[in-house]
Amino acid sequence: MKRLLPAFLACAALHAAPLPDISTVPADLIIPELSDGPPTAGKRVSLVLFEGTPPVILYLPTDWAPEKKFPLIIELDGNGNFKNSYGDTSSGLPEGSKLGYGLSGGKGFVWVCVPFLNEAGNKTAITWWGDAPDYRPDSTNARNLLFHLVPHKS
Repeated sequence: MKRLLPAFLACAALHAAPLPDISTVPADLIIPELSDGPPTAGKRVSLVLFEGTPPVILYLPTDWAPEKKFPLIIELDGNGNFKNSYGDTSSGLPEGSKLGYGLSGGKGFVWVCVPFLNEAGNKTAITWWGDAPDYRPDSTNARNLLFHLVPHKS
C-alpha cells in the first residue's frame, strides 16, 4: 500500500486541471474608498495622530459600535514601488494597503494602516523606514503608534 500512494499521487497530478491565472478571478472584497470626515462604521478615513507627521488610515468595521471592544489590525505598508508578474502592487503608502481589510472582510476588526517615516519622522518613507543607508525604525510612526495604543508596563 505504501508503494502505491506515490504512484497514485503522481497520476492524480498529471490529470489535475490547470489552475486559473489569479488575475482572471474576480475580487470578492472591495475596499471602501478613502473619505473625508469623522470615522464611522464602514468608513475609511485619514487621521493625523501626531502633529507634523503623515496621517494613518483608519477603518471602522461595518459592525462597529462605540460601546463594543474590537481587536486591532495594524498594517505597516512599506515595500513601495513593488509590482510583480501577477499584477500585485504596493505603493508603499497607507492609502494603498489592503491586507487588513482582506483578513477581516470589513467586519469584527478595527484596521489601521500606518506609514513608515523618514529619519526626521515628518514624511512617508515608501521603501521601509528611515533614511538610507541606516533605515532606523525608532523614528517611525508605527513605533509611536504602538507605544501609545498597546497596553504596556513602564
